[in-house]
Amino acid sequence: VTGVQTCALPIFNRLTVSIFSKINIKKVLIFLIILFGVFYVYDLQKSGNINLQQVLEIVRSHKYLSPLIYLVLYTIGPSFFFPSLLLTIIAGMLWGPVWGVLLAITGATLGCSVPFLLSRYLFYNFVKKTYGIKRWEKLKKLVLEKGWKIVAFTRIVPIFPFPVLNYLYGITPIPFLHYVLSSFVFMLPACIAYVYLGSSLFDLIVKGNIWKFIVSIILISTLIFIPILFKRKNLNK
Repeated sequence: VTGVQTCALPIFNRLTVSIFSKINIKKVLIFLIILFGVFYVYDLQKSGNINLQQVLEIVRSHKYLSPLIYLVLYTIGPSFFFPSLLLTIIAGMLWGPVWGVLLAITGATLGCSVPFLLSRYLFYNFVKKTYGIKRWEKLKKLVLEKGWKIVAFTRIVPIFPFPVLNYLYGITPIPFLHYVLSSFVFMLPACIAYVYLGSSLFDLIVKGNIWKFIVSIILISTLIFIPILFKRKNLNK
Protein backbone atom coordinates (compact mmCIF):
# COMPACT_ATOMS: atom_id res chain seq x y z
CA VAL A 1 0.00 0.00 0.00
CA THR A 2 2.82 2.36 0.90
CA GLY A 3 4.48 1.63 -2.44
CA VAL A 4 1.28 2.40 -4.34
CA GLN A 5 0.84 5.65 -2.42
CA THR A 6 4.47 6.59 -3.15
CA CYS A 7 3.94 6.02 -6.88
CA ALA A 8 0.56 7.73 -6.97
CA LEU A 9 1.70 10.89 -5.21
CA PRO A 10 4.08 12.14 -7.96
CA ILE A 11 1.44 11.35 -10.61
CA PHE A 12 -1.17 13.35 -8.67
CA ASN A 13 1.27 16.24 -8.22
CA ARG A 14 2.11 16.32 -11.93
CA LEU A 15 -1.58 16.22 -12.86
CA THR A 16 -2.36 19.07 -10.43
CA VAL A 17 0.50 21.20 -11.73
CA SER A 18 -0.52 20.45 -15.33
CA ILE A 19 -4.15 21.50 -14.74
CA PHE A 20 -3.32 24.70 -12.89
CA SER A 21 -0.65 25.68 -15.42
CA LYS A 22 -3.30 25.60 -18.18
CA ILE A 23 -6.02 27.55 -16.33
CA ASN A 24 -6.38 31.13 -17.52
CA ILE A 25 -5.28 32.96 -14.36
CA LYS A 26 -6.55 36.31 -15.64
CA LYS A 27 -10.08 34.96 -16.10
CA VAL A 28 -10.00 33.33 -12.68
CA LEU A 29 -8.97 36.64 -11.07
CA ILE A 30 -11.70 38.54 -12.93
CA PHE A 31 -14.20 35.89 -11.86
CA LEU A 32 -13.13 36.18 -8.21
CA ILE A 33 -13.37 39.99 -8.37
CA ILE A 34 -16.87 39.68 -9.83
CA LEU A 35 -17.91 37.30 -7.04
CA PHE A 36 -16.55 39.71 -4.41
CA GLY A 37 -18.47 42.55 -6.08
CA VAL A 38 -21.65 40.46 -6.14
CA PHE A 39 -21.54 39.72 -2.43
CA TYR A 40 -20.79 43.38 -1.70
CA VAL A 41 -23.75 44.54 -3.82
CA TYR A 42 -25.90 41.84 -2.21
CA ASP A 43 -25.07 43.31 1.18
CA LEU A 44 -25.97 46.81 -0.07
CA GLN A 45 -29.22 45.48 -1.53
CA LYS A 46 -30.13 43.68 1.67
CA SER A 47 -29.42 46.75 3.81
CA GLY A 48 -31.52 48.96 1.50
CA ASN A 49 -28.64 51.18 0.36
CA ILE A 50 -29.22 50.21 -3.28
CA ASN A 51 -32.17 48.89 -5.27
CA LEU A 52 -31.03 46.87 -8.29
CA GLN A 53 -34.58 46.35 -9.48
CA GLN A 54 -34.95 50.11 -9.94
CA VAL A 55 -31.60 50.27 -11.74
CA LEU A 56 -32.76 47.50 -14.07
CA GLU A 57 -36.04 49.29 -14.78
CA ILE A 58 -34.16 52.50 -15.64
CA VAL A 59 -31.87 50.63 -18.06
CA ARG A 60 -34.75 48.76 -19.70
CA SER A 61 -36.83 51.92 -20.00
CA HIS A 62 -34.37 53.10 -22.65
CA LYS A 63 -35.21 50.34 -25.13
CA TYR A 64 -32.79 51.48 -27.83
CA LEU A 65 -30.28 53.74 -26.13
CA SER A 66 -29.11 51.26 -23.46
CA PRO A 67 -28.40 48.39 -25.91
CA LEU A 68 -26.74 50.84 -28.31
CA ILE A 69 -24.39 52.15 -25.60
CA TYR A 70 -23.62 48.57 -24.57
CA LEU A 71 -22.79 47.52 -28.15
CA VAL A 72 -20.56 50.57 -28.65
CA LEU A 73 -18.64 49.72 -25.46
CA TYR A 74 -18.32 46.05 -26.48
CA THR A 75 -17.20 47.02 -29.99
CA ILE A 76 -14.46 49.33 -28.76
CA GLY A 77 -13.47 47.66 -25.47
CA PRO A 78 -11.58 44.57 -26.73
CA SER A 79 -9.36 46.75 -28.94
CA PHE A 80 -8.07 48.36 -25.72
CA PHE A 81 -7.86 44.99 -23.90
CA PHE A 82 -10.90 45.69 -21.71
CA PRO A 83 -12.08 42.28 -20.37
CA SER A 84 -14.95 41.14 -22.58
CA LEU A 85 -15.86 38.56 -19.94
CA LEU A 86 -17.14 41.34 -17.70
CA LEU A 87 -19.22 42.86 -20.50
CA THR A 88 -20.77 39.48 -21.27
CA ILE A 89 -21.77 38.91 -17.65
CA ILE A 90 -23.26 42.43 -17.48
CA ALA A 91 -25.48 41.60 -20.48
CA GLY A 92 -26.97 38.70 -18.54
CA MET A 93 -27.56 40.86 -15.48
CA LEU A 94 -29.27 43.67 -17.42
CA TRP A 95 -31.22 41.84 -20.13
CA GLY A 96 -31.54 38.24 -18.99
CA PRO A 97 -30.51 35.01 -20.74
CA VAL A 98 -32.26 35.60 -24.09
CA TRP A 99 -31.69 39.24 -25.02
CA GLY A 100 -28.44 39.12 -23.05
CA VAL A 101 -27.03 36.40 -25.32
CA LEU A 102 -28.18 38.23 -28.45
CA LEU A 103 -26.53 41.50 -27.37
CA ALA A 104 -23.39 39.85 -25.97
CA ILE A 105 -22.62 37.69 -29.01
CA THR A 106 -23.29 40.66 -31.31
CA GLY A 107 -20.96 42.81 -29.22
CA ALA A 108 -18.32 40.07 -29.02
CA THR A 109 -18.37 39.59 -32.80
CA LEU A 110 -18.06 43.31 -33.41
CA GLY A 111 -15.39 43.53 -30.71
CA CYS A 112 -13.18 40.90 -32.35
CA SER A 113 -13.75 42.36 -35.82
CA VAL A 114 -12.46 45.87 -35.08
CA PRO A 115 -8.90 44.87 -34.03
CA PHE A 116 -8.77 42.42 -36.97
CA LEU A 117 -9.53 45.23 -39.41
CA LEU A 118 -7.22 47.67 -37.65
CA SER A 119 -4.26 45.31 -37.85
CA ARG A 120 -4.99 44.30 -41.44
CA TYR A 121 -5.40 47.77 -42.92
CA LEU A 122 -3.68 50.21 -40.55
CA PHE A 123 -1.21 48.57 -38.16
CA TYR A 124 0.03 45.50 -40.05
CA ASN A 125 3.78 45.93 -39.41
CA PHE A 126 3.26 47.34 -35.91
CA VAL A 127 1.21 44.31 -34.82
CA LYS A 128 3.75 41.92 -36.36
CA LYS A 129 6.64 43.53 -34.47
CA THR A 130 4.72 43.97 -31.22
CA TYR A 131 3.53 40.38 -30.86
CA GLY A 132 6.55 38.71 -32.41
CA ILE A 133 7.48 37.46 -35.85
CA LYS A 134 7.69 33.82 -34.70
CA ARG A 135 4.23 33.90 -33.14
CA TRP A 136 2.82 35.43 -36.32
CA GLU A 137 4.58 32.87 -38.54
CA LYS A 138 3.22 30.02 -36.43
CA LEU A 139 -0.34 31.29 -36.64
CA LYS A 140 -0.01 32.09 -40.36
CA LYS A 141 1.15 28.52 -41.05
CA LEU A 142 -1.81 27.10 -39.13
CA VAL A 143 -4.24 29.36 -40.99
CA LEU A 144 -2.82 28.29 -44.37
CA GLU A 145 -3.16 24.63 -43.38
CA LYS A 146 -6.51 24.67 -41.57
CA GLY A 147 -8.29 27.87 -42.58
CA TRP A 148 -11.35 28.74 -40.46
CA LYS A 149 -10.84 25.59 -38.38
CA ILE A 150 -7.87 27.12 -36.57
CA VAL A 151 -10.04 30.12 -35.66
CA ALA A 152 -12.62 27.72 -34.24
CA PHE A 153 -9.94 25.83 -32.32
CA THR A 154 -8.42 28.95 -30.79
CA ARG A 155 -11.84 30.27 -29.76
CA ILE A 156 -12.44 27.03 -27.85
CA VAL A 157 -8.87 26.51 -26.64
CA PRO A 158 -7.14 29.85 -25.93
CA ILE A 159 -3.56 29.26 -27.14
CA PHE A 160 -3.00 33.03 -27.06
CA PRO A 161 -5.10 35.61 -25.17
CA PHE A 162 -8.22 36.61 -27.12
CA PRO A 163 -7.29 40.32 -27.56
CA VAL A 164 -3.89 39.31 -28.97
CA LEU A 165 -5.51 36.77 -31.30
CA ASN A 166 -7.91 39.40 -32.65
CA TYR A 167 -4.96 41.50 -33.79
CA LEU A 168 -2.83 38.57 -34.97
CA TYR A 169 -5.54 37.13 -37.22
CA GLY A 170 -5.65 40.45 -39.05
CA ILE A 171 -2.12 39.88 -40.34
CA THR A 172 -2.80 36.31 -41.49
CA PRO A 173 -4.27 35.38 -44.92
CA ILE A 174 -7.64 34.26 -43.51
CA PRO A 175 -10.62 35.95 -45.24
CA PHE A 176 -12.49 38.36 -43.00
CA LEU A 177 -15.84 36.61 -43.53
CA HIS A 178 -14.41 33.21 -42.54
CA TYR A 179 -12.88 34.78 -39.44
CA VAL A 180 -16.11 36.52 -38.38
CA LEU A 181 -18.40 33.53 -38.94
CA SER A 182 -16.08 31.08 -37.20
CA SER A 183 -15.59 33.46 -34.28
CA PHE A 184 -19.35 34.00 -33.96
CA VAL A 185 -20.22 30.30 -33.92
CA PHE A 186 -17.45 29.12 -31.61
CA MET A 187 -17.67 32.02 -29.14
CA LEU A 188 -21.39 31.38 -28.72
CA PRO A 189 -21.23 28.49 -26.18
CA ALA A 190 -19.04 30.48 -23.77
CA CYS A 191 -21.22 33.54 -24.38
CA ILE A 192 -24.36 31.63 -23.40
CA ALA A 193 -22.73 30.28 -20.24
CA TYR A 194 -21.42 33.65 -19.04
CA VAL A 195 -24.66 35.48 -19.87
CA TYR A 196 -26.52 32.84 -17.87
CA LEU A 197 -24.05 33.45 -15.05
CA GLY A 198 -24.85 37.16 -15.14
CA SER A 199 -28.58 36.46 -15.10
CA SER A 200 -28.16 34.07 -12.17
CA LEU A 201 -26.09 36.64 -10.25
CA PHE A 202 -28.90 39.18 -10.60
CA ASP A 203 -31.45 36.62 -9.35
CA LEU A 204 -29.14 35.74 -6.47
CA ILE A 205 -28.79 39.36 -5.38
CA VAL A 206 -32.40 40.49 -5.89
CA LYS A 207 -34.41 37.30 -5.29
CA GLY A 208 -32.01 35.15 -3.28
CA ASN A 209 -32.29 32.34 -5.85
CA ILE A 210 -29.09 30.32 -5.39
CA TRP A 211 -29.96 27.28 -7.55
CA LYS A 212 -29.70 29.14 -10.83
CA PHE A 213 -26.29 30.38 -9.70
CA ILE A 214 -25.15 26.82 -8.89
CA VAL A 215 -26.18 25.65 -12.37
CA SER A 216 -24.22 28.53 -13.93
CA ILE A 217 -21.11 27.58 -11.91
CA ILE A 218 -21.38 24.00 -13.22
CA LEU A 219 -21.61 25.32 -16.79
CA ILE A 220 -18.61 27.61 -16.33
CA SER A 221 -16.55 24.81 -14.73
CA THR A 222 -17.32 22.57 -17.71
CA LEU A 223 -16.24 25.32 -20.09
CA ILE A 224 -12.96 25.73 -18.21
CA PHE A 225 -11.94 22.06 -17.96
CA ILE A 226 -13.13 20.63 -21.29
CA PRO A 227 -10.77 22.89 -23.30
CA ILE A 228 -7.90 21.89 -20.96
CA LEU A 229 -8.44 18.21 -21.75
CA PHE A 230 -9.03 18.94 -25.44
CA LYS A 231 -5.87 21.03 -25.66
CA ARG A 232 -3.76 18.34 -24.00
CA LYS A 233 -5.02 15.70 -26.44
CA ASN A 234 -5.08 17.63 -29.71
CA LEU A 235 -2.75 20.62 -29.57
CA ASN A 236 0.34 18.79 -30.88
CA LYS A 237 -1.75 17.17 -33.61
